[in-house]
Amino acid sequence: MNILPKIFIPEHADDGVVREEHVDRDEAHDEPRRPDEDHQRHQGQPDAHAQGGFEKPDAERAHRDGGDVECGQFHGIFPDDCEERSINPTLKKRPNSQHSTYRRGERGMGIAFEPAYIRLMRSGELAERAELAWRHMAECDLCARYCRLNRLETAKGAVCRTGERALVSSCGAHFGEEAPLTGRRGSGTIFFSWCNLRCVFCQNWEISQKGAGQAVEPDEIAAMMLNLQREGCHNINFVTPSHVVAQILAAVLIAARAGLCLPLVYNTGGYDSPEALALLDGVIDIYMPDMKYGDSEKARKYSKVRDYAGVSRAAVREMHRQVGDLTLSKNGVAQRGLLVRHLVLPGDISGTEAVLAFIANEISPDTWLNLMDQYRPCHRAAEYPPLDRPLASREFEEAMKLAERYGLGRLDRKGVMRWSIL
Repeated sequence: MNILPKIFIPEHADDGVVREEHVDRDEAHDEPRRPDEDHQRHQGQPDAHAQGGFEKPDAERAHRDGGDVECGQFHGIFPDDCEERSINPTLKKRPNSQHSTYRRGERGMGIAFEPAYIRLMRSGELAERAELAWRHMAECDLCARYCRLNRLETAKGAVCRTGERALVSSCGAHFGEEAPLTGRRGSGTIFFSWCNLRCVFCQNWEISQKGAGQAVEPDEIAAMMLNLQREGCHNINFVTPSHVVAQILAAVLIAARAGLCLPLVYNTGGYDSPEALALLDGVIDIYMPDMKYGDSEKARKYSKVRDYAGVSRAAVREMHRQVGDLTLSKNGVAQRGLLVRHLVLPGDISGTEAVLAFIANEISPDTWLNLMDQYRPCHRAAEYPPLDRPLASREFEEAMKLAERYGLGRLDRKGVMRWSIL
């Protein structure tokens, strides 16, 4: 029995690839996208994001045919990583054609990178995962809080305050993420409202703890993904996704059937359940957990969760098992693998050495690591010294030395550059 709302399953799109109609190309769009560009996709027509709306995928155009994907929907705009894995560069400016075509997984000579979820879509397993995840919400175990509430009926009593519909605070190309995610054209971020953590120092507390945002259906999330792809982003980056795994899977199913071909990034606070990660196995290409604490007692005090260290370590082990160390395209853009974030907190509340020792000894010394130094007192931090002060430069310097001591050499260059000018 299919318990998903009908909007989750586009007609004529049970598990196949997509053929899009041809659209004339604007050769000017072959130029790299920059953060300050006003990148309109249709001449004389406002961008959907500028209007505060999204172009929804047309279910009637998504159908199984086993053939090529006509990429008219992209209007000639291809992210660098998508070019490398899927598109023969000679097709970008063919003299006898005004549209580009690519076959998923092929690029001229040899087999290229393909997002994991496309294979699951073809086999039909992605649809099964989406429905199974929806069933999990009836007695929710989709984050490590295990509230067991029926979120299909109510959000009352759930720490995440989220019921059947996810809330989104914003979406768009983001240029402040890790270097392999940002590339030249940005990471296509979708910021979900609410959170399964209650960090007293949260810098985005209006979103994470007050729920600022708009309730959306899965087809609207799918439209956001397709619009971000159309804008040229290198990936789709789900920010604070742990409590909306079911809604994300439903949206990915719709978007994949409508032509989505970008890697998916799971940008999490690290308090993820094995049940959720099992549903995401083979769907997510890039996991990016924030390992916030090396000590569960500190996590209990400052983020109001139990056994954070144990839960996050188990989650990171499973994430690495699924995707391995981070792999990059020839242009340095992330394709698949694990990135770990760690925000260094004043007074070593974050337990940095314990976190770095775990990564080096139990995950991989080749883990891509972003040691973050941008802590500033926010929300209720003034009530919890020493969180009431900024991070001292000597504290971050010590964290960098620890990374070197444990042989963690793949440090995100943005963090390294910030430290070099302290």
